[in-house]
This record gives sequence, C-alpha cells and structure tokens, in this order.
Amino acid sequence: MGAFRDSWGLTRTSFQLIREDPALLALPAIAGGALLGLVLLFTLPFVGWFLTDPASASAFAQSSGGRWAFVGLYVGLYFLLVFVGNFFFAALIGAATLKLEGGHPSVGDGIRFARAHLGRIVIWSLIAASVGLLIRLIASRFQGIVGVVIGVAAGVGWGIATYFALPVILYERQGPWGR
Repeated sequence: MGAFRDSWGLTRTSFQLIREDPALLALPAIAGGALLGLVLLFTLPFVGWFLTDPASASAFAQSSGGRWAFVGLYVGLYFLLVFVGNFFFAALIGAATLKLEGGHPSVGDGIRFARAHLGRIVIWSLIAASVGLLIRLIASRFQGIVGVVIGVAAGVGWGIATYFALPVILYERQGPWGR
C-alpha cells in the first residue's frame, strides 16, 4: 500500500508543478504528436494499399500469412505506443523531480531523465503492453456486454495500476516487482 501512496503523492505533486510551470506541458504535447505520428506511420501505408489495389490488399488480409502479419503489426504498434507514452511520462516525472529539487527544468532535462532510465522504461512497457494485450484477449473470448464489461473493468484497473507504478519504478529506482 505504501507504493500506491508514494505514487499518488508523486502524481499529485507532478500536476501541481505543471500548474506552476506550464512549460512542462510541452512534454505531453510532444508525446501526443509522437503517438499520432506512430499510428499514421503504421496505418497510412496499408490504407493507401487498400485504396489503390483493393483486390490484392483484401486477398493478403484474408490469407493466413496476412492475418499473422497484421497481428504482428498490431502487437508491434501496441508496444511502441505503450513505450512512447511511458517514455514521455517518465520525462515528465524527471522534469517534475528537478523542479521539486529547486531547479528550472526544460523539456531536454525531462528527456535526459527518461533516456537515463531507458532500460526500466522498456521492461515496464513490455510488461504493461503484454498484460494489456492479455486483457484484450480474455475480454474478446466473452460475447456481448460481458466481454465489454470485463474488458473495460480490467483495462481501467490495469491502466490505473500502470500509471501509478511508473513513478515508483523510476523515482525510487525500483524494478516492476520492487527492489
């Protein structure tokens, strides 16, 4: 329970610092642009292919190899999106920490902090993305409203847990399972 309390305190402090130093909002804006860019980078070539040559694109999508390619693409994109979100959240945590210590953080300071913890961010992103995909897989096995409720409840719960875990993993220099 102490880790949750610590995470909540760090999160609350981070938002307080953003109100005091609105320049820190550049990090979430950059993250949003990067996330949108990744989605477009992964999807636009396929949309273009389907628009220019629908017959071959449809045949590929319906083939076994095509289905596996799309599954691989989805999993890869999902991991990248989780990683980029976590990276910029870590950058915000780093900048907020520097501000708490009396400094005047810049976007570069936050990014340097995130880069210094890249290994932890990658490992946590793999865990978070894997559990997220598992939740989606389990929810997809249930029909109708039951699947939706399971997916939403588990997804929201896991989202909250991952949100509070990253500050502790980085700020207190812990791994995903503690010290």
